[in-house]
Amino acid sequence: MVLEAGLEPGRITVFDATYGRGIFYASWPRLKLLIGADIRILPWVVIPDAFIQKPVWSSWRIVARMGVKPDIVVIDPPWVDRGSSTRRYYGLDLALGGPRLILNEAIKGARELGASHVIIHYKDRVEPEGYGLVKEVFFEPVTRYMKRSRRSPYTWFGLFKRV
Repeated sequence: MVLEAGLEPGRITVFDATYGRGIFYASWPRLKLLIGADIRILPWVVIPDAFIQKPVWSSWRIVARMGVKPDIVVIDPPWVDRGSSTRRYYGLDLALGGPRLILNEAIKGARELGASHVIIHYKDRVEPEGYGLVKEVFFEPVTRYMKRSRRSPYTWFGLFKRV
């Protein structure tokens, strides 16, 4: 998806507001700068160049004070039905407003930071204000052994460009 943003590999600055383990970056091209933020430090698959251990509503403001203008802001808010380990990990953030608050604050941060692109991974389709859709991808669990819940079985990725 990053190559479809039309940005030159090796010159891309990314701010990931919900970094987690950094698995998302294992197949990405080389980046100029990768800044991760999350409320905890996990065993990283891809080590970010800088890491901010704060919730999203604080971390994007720190990126602004650093004087960094990311090309892409990546947002993958936790949603409660991912399982009990996610609820334990994000307990306080979820109690303070849940995944929708995290998503909205990260989108606000992308606008304030002047990011040209946003990549969102979420359970539902999202349309961030100030950004137009470039590409979206839906995935559905394909194995009959996966536990089904009442929520939509889809996971969704969207690539957006600032309008």
